[in-house]
This record gives sequence, structure tokens and C-alpha cells, in this order.
Amino acid sequence: MKRWKKVAMTATAAALASSMVLGMAACGPDDGGDDNAAHNAISQAVYDEVFGEFYDLYMEARAIVGSTDEDQAERYAKMAVAEAKLLNSATFSPLTSNGGQYAIGRLVPHTYTYVLWGNDMYRYHQALVTQELLAVKDREHVTEMFATAQAGGDTAAEYSAAVRAYLTGQGYHIKDTFTRAYNQDPSNYDVLATSMSVDSEALVNTYDGLMEYDEMSVLQPALADSYTVSEDNLTYTFHIRDGASWYNQSGDRYADVTADDFVAGFQHMLDAAGGLEYLVQGVVAGASEYIAGTADFDQVGVKQVNENGEPDENGEYVQYTLEQETPYFMTMLSYSVFAPMNRAYFLSQGGGFGADYDETAEDYDYGKSASNILYCGPYRITNSTNRSTIVFSSYEGYWNYDNINLKTITWLFNDGQDVTKAYTDVKAGTIDNSGLSESNITSAKSETTTDIHGNSGTYFDLYHYVGQNDAATGMGFYNLNREAFANFNDATVAVSPKADDVVAQNVTRMAMQNVHFRRALTFAFDRVSWNTARSGAELAANNLINSFTPGTYVQLPVAVTVDINGTATSFPAGTYYGEIVQAQLDADNSPIVAWNPEADGGIGSSFGFDGWYHPEEAKAEMALALEELNGQTVVDAEGNPVLVDGEEVTINISASNPVQIDYVNVSTVTVWNNMASAYEKSIEGVLDEINVNLVAVNNESQWYYSGYYGQTGSDKNFDIDTTSLWAPDYGDPSTYLDTVTPTGFMITSFGLW
Repeated sequence: MKRWKKVAMTATAAALASSMVLGMAACGPDDGGDDNAAHNAISQAVYDEVFGEFYDLYMEARAIVGSTDEDQAERYAKMAVAEAKLLNSATFSPLTSNGGQYAIGRLVPHTYTYVLWGNDMYRYHQALVTQELLAVKDREHVTEMFATAQAGGDTAAEYSAAVRAYLTGQGYHIKDTFTRAYNQDPSNYDVLATSMSVDSEALVNTYDGLMEYDEMSVLQPALADSYTVSEDNLTYTFHIRDGASWYNQSGDRYADVTADDFVAGFQHMLDAAGGLEYLVQGVVAGASEYIAGTADFDQVGVKQVNENGEPDENGEYVQYTLEQETPYFMTMLSYSVFAPMNRAYFLSQGGGFGADYDETAEDYDYGKSASNILYCGPYRITNSTNRSTIVFSSYEGYWNYDNINLKTITWLFNDGQDVTKAYTDVKAGTIDNSGLSESNITSAKSETTTDIHGNSGTYFDLYHYVGQNDAATGMGFYNLNREAFANFNDATVAVSPKADDVVAQNVTRMAMQNVHFRRALTFAFDRVSWNTARSGAELAANNLINSFTPGTYVQLPVAVTVDINGTATSFPAGTYYGEIVQAQLDADNSPIVAWNPEADGGIGSSFGFDGWYHPEEAKAEMALALEELNGQTVVDAEGNPVLVDGEEVTINISASNPVQIDYVNVSTVTVWNNMASAYEKSIEGVLDEINVNLVAVNNESQWYYSGYYGQTGSDKNFDIDTTSLWAPDYGDPSTYLDTVTPTGFMITSFGLW
């Protein structure tokens, strides 16, 4: 399950909605064998045709790496222009973020970090959780307190203490436990060797990084207690905190945390090639060369040094030397690629470095279970029972133990098939937070109770809130070069109606490579109707996103002028990324609305509306597609004519001979089944020339194997895939856009490489 950091789209995640590139060799194609070479050549040709304009503009933007405000503004603006070209190519349909849905619960808002990238948003040790359900008025008051604290420059400690005092003054009891539902078990306990979100969301609670974001989303020292940056912005040196310890699952202390732990962790991350090493290629000096096998690790820019910056095996500092200025480098430190690892323990578990690393060796046990790792964070995993329970227990020897608000965190399994379970459990206190699906909203609006203040009313009126949208972007990927017509792990599952129809297969493939056809398909998709089944009619548009990078992800630090279709166009300081995306879309006469300047009280947003549903534009684009496609000879991916009874055939798309589009559907889960039906109705209701095949599977695991779990383009068994979201790694738009470069993290989702 390597390579996929992206986040699985789940019905359970939606129901729990309170709560997945610089150097590009890491995920590059494997050219071993004639078949792979041919597949890769086809992929490159398709990519050049479909993504070429985006790629050229993006590479120009990506080359701007200076640390000045002017450099950063130009970089952001040119990336926004490139993204607009990507959106207008309609290679995917933006779907939803996590959040933006009704929920009720006990987890107090803004008492854990809301930072949009990395893993720190899954660290809950500082969170406040009440024993009683949190009333609407108190939730709103805490949110106002947060805004005031931010404006006043309060520290996280000052703000947290004020919230605690307010809540206890209102009669709430603050507890030191937090219980949530989950729907997928970790498969790898080595955080440096996995890119699966289900692993990293759990494991982030077991270690600390050098720096971490606090409740105010301010980067603070963690295992580093101080750092310096060289004048040329290429060398970052961190002093390791005294008193931090490694300990085992039983809570026995093992060793001090040292600077070498970060060196060992970095080398192991590169050796393991778990799928996230691309993040440091082109950033940390020598990382790309080490991965390519052209340099030894002592040539990589991660060293244990003394106070003079000299290599020293007893040095108390870890030093990172960068390949080039990387103004967002500090934002990367909250991600797992910079996690520490104890060298001696790793070796004792059968580990090795460089040529000695072999995860398939019989004696290699590191990361195979919660008892085969060490811990240096606030929690150890004391129970990990598949499809049942995961328990995170605090460690009294943890360096920051006195400041942990939650001493125990428990995850309880919920596969999502009972859509009422999470709501029932949160009312009973079995779990502490739950989103509200459409059916549960109905229940919450009819069931009455009394809140902590003695007010009587429905659960909905007394407790509901709307979860904040995060920065994860769900995408409906279009397979541009489909090869699989059943799941790669089980050929009896998700079998396409086209499995034995080579003509239909290739007509769909040729249509998917036509920009007008993709736009027709995309503009015919009523995402509000599709999302109603999951979010309810009232909030169906609330977590819809209309771009890949959220429009408010970055702002211009200074004014900048960039070229938009040959016209020098100026944007003032403070302009949001999404405004520039929209300016380019408008210049291209695209009907796509990726940015609404009136949203969010006039701040503007790319969330909360459907800027892609344009039925009349869909019909017009389909007419253009038919002009270009009909009459062409049907050929396979290599350009060879497809023969029927020894004769060539031509494309003849019409209402009576529609293009067949496969949408894999978990038919046993009501939410997914209703969403699939809405997609079918939406597309076929606008376009007579498309027939949507709902390919039934029995559970989410089978669904994931159709898309999310596939590691190569040839594994992807769909025409449109909605199994995953992308969550950002660091604070720069490249964390999104790099994923759709030729060796980017999401590129196989298009059936390429």
C-alpha cells in the first residue's frame, strides 16, 4: 500500500465530519520491461497532449524559489495561472473537502491546530473535551474568543486557559479522554515508510517533530527548543531539547532523543521509499542523488553537528542543508518525513541502512505492529485491535506531559453501514463527536432533550454546528488511458460491462482524451444533487470545492504583475490565490467559477457553491466533441485499428450508441448508493450521448481497490473515480500542483504511468 498519501473518501469520514512536488523522481515510472516501457511511452504522449499547457506554465512558476516577498508573489500568481489551465482541461471534477457538514459533539473548537497542511491537525493532545454535549451558544462564544485571541496576539496557553475557565464557569466538566470513530485500520506502524493517511493520522500521536503547530496555528518548538537559519537561507540548524525520551509500548524508557535520531530517520525514510520521499527531493541537498543511487548518504544535507556546525557524533544539533532557497521549508517540518527514529532500536528490529535495508528479510520486524516501534510523543498505542479499537495512552515520562489535556484517546471502529450508529453513539457518550447525515439530521430535528443550561429543544437546535472545511480536495478523476476492467487484486470484483467489448473500451478511452468530451461530462455533473445524499439538502453545497488548491490557501505578500493570455495583469498585495485563478479562467472564456468574491462575508472563497454545473455548456461541448470524434477509426492505446470481424470500425457516438462511463458504487452502503444514483441521473439527464454504468461492489474495501489502492495507472478500474482526496503537505500551492506532474503523486489516478 505504499505511494499513496492521499486520503480515502469514506462514508464514515463524512458522517464523522467534525473532523490526504518538488523533485519528481520518487514516484516516477518504472521502465523495467517492454510492456512497462510501452505503457510509459503512451502515458507520456497522453500527458503531453492533455496536460501540456498546464505543465509548461507550472514549471515556469515552480522555478521561482527566491525568499523575497516579490519572488513569493510572482510564484503564487504564476501557479494560479497554471492551475486555471489545469481546471479548464477538465481532467477531473473537483468534489468536496472534509468538513462543511452539520455535526454535534464535545470536542471544543479551536483548541487544537487548524493549520491546513502536514499532520499536526490530527494531534489532539492539547484539545479540550467536555463531558457534556457542547451547546450552540457556548460553541459560538468559544469561536468568538478565538478570534479575539488571534487579534490580540494571545499565546496558545493564554487562550486555552481562558476557554477552560469559560466552560467550567458555564457548568461544563472538562475531561481528559477523547473517543472518536474510525473506519480503516493502520497497515504500517512505521511512520517513515508509509504514505497512507490511515497510518499517519494514527501515528502522528506517537512521536514529536522538531516543530509543531499549536492551537493558534503558530509553529512552535517541540523536540527542537531553538533553531537558526543561515544568511543565504540554505542551512537550518536545530538544537535538540534536553529531557526528551524514547519509550516502548509498555512504557519503559529506552533512550534519550538525540540529533542522530533525525539523521537516522531521514535516511530510513529515503531507503524505505514509502511514497513521501518526493517531498524532500529538490529541497534537501543530495536527497535526489541518494535515491537515484548516485550519492552516499554522507553527501545528503542532514547532519548531526556541534554548536560550531561541525559534524560530531555527540553533537546536540541536527542541521539541514537545502539545495536551493525554499521559503516554505519550515512549514514542511510538521510532516512525517522529518520524524525521528532511534537507530539502535531500528537495527535491533532487523533494520538496516542503505544497501543493508531489506524490509522483506525474515528478521525485519520494525513497524509491523504497535509493539515494534518506539515512541517519543505524548502517546503510546496500548491496544490495536483490527476493526474494533485503537487506544492511545499517555506516557508520564513525556517531556511535555504536564501540558497534555487528554491522557487517553480511543478510536472505535465504525464501517459506516449503519448510518445511525455515530449519531446514536455521540448522544450516548460512546464517542465524542459525530457528523449528521441527512437521515440523522431528521432525527436530530425531532428528538428533544435539555442542555446544560436547562434549555429544552431538539438535539439539532441545541447542539448542531457546521464543521470547518479543511484543505483536502476530493477529486473525481477521469481515466485517460484505462487498461483494467476488473479490480487488480481480484478479477471477479467490479467487473466492467465493457470487459469483453474492446470497441466500447477504446471509444471511451478516445473520448476521455478529448477535452470537449471531458468538459461536457464535467459540466453535466450536478454536484449539489450528488452531495445531498451525504450532507443533506441544507448543506449540500457547503463543502463543495471549485478548484484544486483552495482559493484562500495563500495570499500575495506584495503586488505583482503577471501575463494572462498576453496581457500584463496586476494584482495588489493581499490578493487571494483563487482570485488569480478566476482571472485566468475568465480570460479563457471558461464557464467555470472557481472563486466567489462575495462568499464568506466578502472575504471570498472557492467553497460553498457549484461553479462547474453548466448543462447548456455541457451540451455545447458535447457537440464539439462529436464533431471531432465521430468518423474517427477506433484505435487501441498504441494507435492500432480495432478490428471487428476483420474490419476497421469508426466512432459513431449518438443517443442510441452512447459512450459507456463506469462509476464503481458501494451498493450496500445507502449513502454511496444514493450518490452514485444521483451521478447517473445527473449525467444522463443532460447528455443523451453518455450512459453511466453503476458497477456494484459489496464494501468500501472493494471500492478502494478499484481506485485508491492501485499503485499504477494500469491498476485503475474506473472511468471516473471518487475514492480519494488530496491533503496538502506544506504551505505552498506546489503541494497540490506537483501531484499532477508526470511523476507526481496523483498521476496514476488518471490511468497514467
